[in-house]
Amino acid sequence: MVNIDVNRPVSEYGAATPYFKRHAEYLRGDLAENRLEVTLRPAPEPQFIGHQVRHVVNQNPSWYQEFYAEPTNVERQRTMTSLERIVLEDDKPSDEHPFATYHGKVRRLIHEHLRDGYTSESGVVPPRNDYREVVGLPRVQHGYRLDGVTTSTSSDGVSERRTSNNDLGEKCVASAPF
Repeated sequence: MVNIDVNRPVSEYGAATPYFKRHAEYLRGDLAENRLEVTLRPAPEPQFIGHQVRHVVNQNPSWYQEFYAEPTNVERQRTMTSLERIVLEDDKPSDEHPFATYHGKVRRLIHEHLRDGYTSESGVVPPRNDYREVVGLPRVQHGYRLDGVTTSTSSDGVSERRTSNNDLGEKCVASAPF
């Protein structure tokens, strides 16, 4: 069993280190490929000459939107730098280096994703049972519901999302991007 202290660098996580590095690599690629892009277009109901409205062309990944919504300062470039340092095992302990607290925030995010699962554009990504075993947590039954949204994958691999008002015990098939 590995004890995860998000204030410490991933190089101290033993058997859990590869999980952090792989997930950091995935998040870094996802963040690099998906960036908020907004353009202006003519307003559907113009109030004055030349009236335009914003139109979202591309969005940040949903995990980053949730991370950004936290009541702490979150910056895209600092997130990318922290993810790169985790991949290279060059992250610093946030309890010793005051400027490395951002590394701790990103390590916490990765730990939560691996331990609890998360929601991505492709649907619900379940917790990693192999990671949970490494850190001494019990396995979870894959296929679950998050916040009233269920996701299922058909035999051809296509995810389907639907809203449900059932209790939190409802189960459904979930898919992971790895």
